[in-house]
This record gives sequence, structure tokens and C-alpha cells, in this order.
Amino acid sequence: MPAFFVLDRYCQERPNDECALHLFSLVCERVGHYDLAVELITKAISILEAKYEESEDSAIERQFTIANTNLGRLLVANGDFDEAVESLETALGLIGDDDSAESRVLHTQCCFVTGLSKFKCGDLNGAMESFQLALGSAGEDLAMVGHVSVLLAQALWSLGGDEAQESAKSQLLQWYVKRTVIIRRSLEFTPRSSISSDPENLEAINLLAGMGILTDDDGLVDAALSEMLSLPLDQRAAMDPHHDVNGLLVKHYLGQVSDAYPCP
Repeated sequence: MPAFFVLDRYCQERPNDECALHLFSLVCERVGHYDLAVELITKAISILEAKYEESEDSAIERQFTIANTNLGRLLVANGDFDEAVESLETALGLIGDDDSAESRVLHTQCCFVTGLSKFKCGDLNGAMESFQLALGSAGEDLAMVGHVSVLLAQALWSLGGDEAQESAKSQLLQWYVKRTVIIRRSLEFTPRSSISSDPENLEAINLLAGMGILTDDDGLVDAALSEMLSLPLDQRAAMDPHHDVNGLLVKHYLGQVSDAYPCP
């Protein structure tokens, strides 16, 4: 909150500082002021566009690309899905075939958020295509692959029906196998728990366990729960601040008790 008030005062004094406007927009996003965040970053984009027309500086063009990517995400948070797709397509056009590490991150995020926008608009085929593009551009970046895989699985699951649910589980299992391969390769095949490195991984395992419970897939439930329970309590708490894992475990065990002792 201090950052919010300081940047607010600074932007009042220097309303044409595009970097400050962009940063203030991200702080607004963090505290949930999406309307103000969109307003600020839109102004920053206008300033960057005018500067680029004068200088054609590649650094300004990259700032413009990043700003449009962030604007797309903010518009999705605000429910403006069609406008979000337009902003993200602008960013994708500027990224082009650039294969640098930064560009891959931007490309993945653009495809990822475009998929979510199209899904919210009911364009299921377009959404799945965008999610697959995001997975392709993420490569072997475990954090990005984890984010995309979780969202894709949730989108598939929400379609309903046995086929969609099996596809959702399959998507997460494919990610799980890929993740294990990448981790072991990087550690020269040294054994290690595959969910000990980041919260996105724990979220995916938690999602797998939930899917297994809902579809009565005992093998999947046992595998996912054993992964989660293998973590020390303090580490699990740090990775799961909202206690989603504990909530799932409680529901699972309560379900087992009710099955074993049904009401008369």
C-alpha cells in the first residue's frame, strides 16, 4: 500500500512518465484496482507509441510490447475479453519470430491469456489452439509450463463430460511426466521429489488429486496424495498459503469415512 500512495503522488507530479505509469498500473493490479490499472497502462502505451513514432528506438518498441501484454492480462481480469485479444495480438505481432528468452516469456504469456480470453468468449477451438501455442513457446521452462498446463486442464474439465475430464487428467499427467524428465536431466538423474521446487507444481498435483477424487480414480488419488504428503509441513505451508492442500485432504478423508460408515 505505501507503494500505491507514493506512485499515485509521483504520477500526479509527472503525468507523462510512461515508466511510472506502467509501474503504478502493475501495483494497482496487485491490489485489485483493475479499472485504474487499465487507465494508467493505456496512457503509458499512448506515450510510448508517440515516442516510438519519433525515434523508432527498439528499446521503446520492447516497452510498448510489454505494456500491451500486461494490458491484455488486465483487460481479462476486468472482463473485457475481446479488447484483451486485440491488445495481445498487437504484442504477438511485435514479438514476431524473436526467439530470445524474454520474447519467449512474452509470447507464452500472450498465447496463455489469449486462450483464456477466447475460452471466456466461448471460442473453445481457438482457446485450445492458443493454449497449445503457449505450451510450445514455454519449452522446458517449468514455471511457465506448469501455469499453462494447470489452466488448460481446468478449461478442459469445465467443458463437462467423461471425455473432457479424461483429457484434463491426461494433460496434467503429461505435464507431470515432462517435469520429472526435465528435473532429472538437470540434476543428472539424481532422485528428487518433483513437487519440491515451486508452488505451481503443488497446485497441479492438488488439481490432479481433486480430479482423481471426483472420477473415483483411486490410483491417481494415491499417487497425487503421496506426492503432497512427502513434503515437510513447513515447506508445504510456504508453498500453499491458502491451505488448498489441507482442504482437499480433509474432504478426501471425510469422504472415505462417509463411505465406510454410511448413514442409515
